[in-house]
Amino acid sequence: MVSAGVSLLNAFGYLGFVATFGFLFAYILVSIGAPIYLRRRGELTSTTVVMSVLSVAMLAVATVGSIVLSPATPYNYLPYVFLGLLALGVARFLYLRAKDPNVIAAIEADLVGEFSS
Repeated sequence: MVSAGVSLLNAFGYLGFVATFGFLFAYILVSIGAPIYLRRRGELTSTTVVMSVLSVAMLAVATVGSIVLSPATPYNYLPYVFLGLLALGVARFLYLRAKDPNVIAAIEADLVGEFSS
């Protein structure tokens, strides 16, 4: 970005804006996945469900607010940049799952080993 003439401070702002959507998306997925995981373990409580619903709602407000408030250019395009990057990641995952499932199995085994110890 800097070599393309974008100032260092602006480049940092643009990349931080896109990264924020990544964090919000990850937190939303965790908030949705936590009750599912706890239900499978037989540990789901009504408090967990309420907290998950509240967290998804608050994260949705932050996400939608970043888009609906129509920030100035180029910030108004950056949510679409995030969606494009997300689509590339999903496409890569689907490609690996179809062409080389051993890679996905190795990643899963590594994650299980990481969290079981």
